[in-house]
Amino acid sequence: MTGKHDEKGVKVNKKSSRGLRDLACLSARPLSSEQGVALVMVLVISMIALAIVSAVVYMITQGTRTSGYQRIFRSSEDAGFGGADLTKEYVMNRGDLNIPAVGIVYSLGCFCGNIDDVTDNKDLMTGARTCRCDKLCNGNIDTNSDGVPDGWATCPDEDGGVPGSQVSLDPTQNPDIMMDLRNPLDPLDPLTNYRVFSKIVNTVQGNTDVGGVVTGGRLGGHGVVEASSGVVNPPHHPFLYRIEVEAIQFAYIAAPASAPSRSRLSILMGY
Repeated sequence: MTGKHDEKGVKVNKKSSRGLRDLACLSARPLSSEQGVALVMVLVISMIALAIVSAVVYMITQGTRTSGYQRIFRSSEDAGFGGADLTKEYVMNRGDLNIPAVGIVYSLGCFCGNIDDVTDNKDLMTGARTCRCDKLCNGNIDTNSDGVPDGWATCPDEDGGVPGSQVSLDPTQNPDIMMDLRNPLDPLDPLTNYRVFSKIVNTVQGNTDVGGVVTGGRLGGHGVVEASSGVVNPPHHPFLYRIEVEAIQFAYIAAPASAPSRSRLSILMGY
């Protein structure tokens, strides 16, 4: 039994020694094989190509998205400018602007009377003093020195915490003009058609004769070759109107805050 064990042990020792010699040969031999290097290079180049393609796709996607935002904003901005142009005509015609196609139906304007009397304004459509004519004819001023502005006494009070008739700067709240500007190619699309709100929020009264009381509506001295002795012609100061305009897509009229794009214009007009 001992001899067999010794014999087996010798055989095992021979195998072990042969394995050690093989390892020694491998460690002494230089790594001259390039197997696997090509695979590593392909993987590196593939990762670089993937990064470049991903960057290009990202830039194209962002550019397309930005272009879409710009297109929507430009459309709403153009609608706002269109509403501003119509509001200018409304002011210059003293409230007379009748364009049923866009929803404006002021077939008659305002008679402002004496610019120093805030109570004699008359809306020619109703025959009574109205808010829209107060805004066109009067400044929102305190005429009787009681500390409460009464120039726009017929207008709804949009801030009950302050005495007098206060007007909000939000044109969607009690607008003076509300117009629908539609896309002629698709007049029913709620995303490409706009509702424009326009509102006079402040008026600074000038010395322009708006009622036709003096010299047929012209300032004194106009067209006079030789001024009369002792007559002083004051410099002309136009009425100043602050107008707020906002354009909103039809789809977001009920919730303007959620609209992806809406234009808001603040206009100072002298007339």
